Amino acid sequence: MKTIKIKYVDWWIGFQAEKLHIDKILRKNFRVELSDNPDYVIASVFGSEAKKYNCVRILYTGENKCPDFNHYDYGIGFEFLEFGDRYIRIPNFIMNSAYEPEINAAKKKHMISSEKCMGGGESFAVL
Repeated sequence: MKTIKIKYVDWWIGFQAEKLHIDKILRKNFRVELSDNPDYVIASVFGSEAKKYNCVRILYTGENKCPDFNHYDYGIGFEFLEFGDRYIRIPNFIMNSAYEPEINAAKKKHMISSEKCMGGGESFAVL
């Protein structure tokens, strides 16, 4: 299993990464190492620390804030945007299990072959 180094920044006071749906998904597919020298920064909208890092920056927002792709490489939010593979719409309500069909549709749309990512032959959903 591939190891990735991540850093969570710009979240609300009391934020706990292990309760974040995205963290759970990452840990199913990768060996996750929290690091001050990350490969990926996963940020929210409650600060601007993400801009300090020279790595892949991903904005995750449930707030009324559209990702600025001049500062973030990828975005996850609730806006109806088309930005190629750099944005996926996942409103917070979809994280509720009552919306399983919508979650499965998003997983299918963003299915990645591990061959593309890690040189293997299996596929996995990034969601």
